[in-house]
Amino acid sequence: MHHPLTTKFIEHCVALPDYPQTHPDGYTYCVNIEGVQDPKSLIDVQYSWRRVHPPKAVNSLYLNGAVSKRQKYQCTGIKHCEHIANNLRSMHHTLVTEELFDSIKEQRAAIDHSEPSPVRQNSISLFLSVRKRFQQRIACAVYTSGCRLALGASTYPDISGVVHFYLYCAASTPETRQQHFFKAIPASGEYDTTYLRELVNDSLPQQDEECGVIEQMTCKRPNCGVDHPNGAGKLEKLPCSVIFSIIMPNDLTATPYILFTSHGTHTHPPPPPNKAPKRMVSEILAVIDRTLNPALTAAQFQRSNELREFCRRYNRKSPAEIHNSFATMDRISMFIKKQKLLRYPEGTQLQGVVFEKRVRHGNPETAYIQHIYHDRDDIMIICFLKAQAEIFLQQKTFEVDMSYKRIRQKDMNEIIFAGFFREHGKG
Repeated sequence: MHHPLTTKFIEHCVALPDYPQTHPDGYTYCVNIEGVQDPKSLIDVQYSWRRVHPPKAVNSLYLNGAVSKRQKYQCTGIKHCEHIANNLRSMHHTLVTEELFDSIKEQRAAIDHSEPSPVRQNSISLFLSVRKRFQQRIACAVYTSGCRLALGASTYPDISGVVHFYLYCAASTPETRQQHFFKAIPASGEYDTTYLRELVNDSLPQQDEECGVIEQMTCKRPNCGVDHPNGAGKLEKLPCSVIFSIIMPNDLTATPYILFTSHGTHTHPPPPPNKAPKRMVSEILAVIDRTLNPALTAAQFQRSNELREFCRRYNRKSPAEIHNSFATMDRISMFIKKQKLLRYPEGTQLQGVVFEKRVRHGNPETAYIQHIYHDRDDIMIICFLKAQAEIFLQQKTFEVDMSYKRIRQKDMNEIIFAGFFREHGKG
């Protein structure tokens, strides 16, 4: 009987690869975590998994009998379009290489170019978008049981001899035309009206559709997002039986090693690498923290000197070149939002100012936020340093300036009381 704690291969490393190698008889990585503050960040991989058993106390012979905790997980596989090509569905692997990704890329490219006509693809996209409105019963202002999509054409050509086509609701009459769907189709050659008529009339010959969309198990989308002639394909799960075992000593100071063992063969293509390693995420969060202010946006962060320095450490020009999960602005925006919540737990408007005053401006000698007044209708916040107030009291004249506003809230204004100080030569 195969013992789950045995392995055929052992490889020593300082961090797991994104796609750890596996083997039916076991492949183990011995990860050196000496000096690492968060050891778990070194065992973050691209495969999705689920816990099989609760943590179990063990003694690892390979780690000189160190008392350890063993955690057992199972790979959960991938999600794929219901129309996935058979060669992709049947793909198994134990090792992920650049050659394997190149092969997948070539196969997906061949599928993506199976429809050579962009005009037909435009027709499919138009048909699916309009059909969805009819299915949701929102295409017509007044919906009736006879509402259905139809394709029509003008009775006579225009002065240029062009016959104009349009999509409309079959229940429309001259008297009720304003209450039903109508969309003119541009005569620019962007759409194939003959093909569009076949789509509308559901008279296309049945054909096997193929798709190359593969997603992580964490993907929340219900479909592949590709405009197939019959609509976007449903994302289905392709399971996997590979078992991951993680053995972590209780005393990581005495035994600074973690064992990661993988048994089995992945019965699916490798998932796309859209999950950044935890150590990279931690580094990005640290960079954001150094540049953070209440108004920081993803676009401003992308232009910051701190981010350029971070990229230089990896010898790359942008975060997307470091890891493709950083290619979307949404992910960067999510990181910024997370850091703002940590630094400004009460928000950045009135409650944020109240929190700031209570926590960081309690000392009169160093406080900048001096007083907050607010009722149901009005808000007034008075800010100055003690030294500023002492200098201001010595002034005979001052000016009130409302031209410079650093507050984003539209219904609030910033009022600055300023004076000119001759000894400093500035206001």
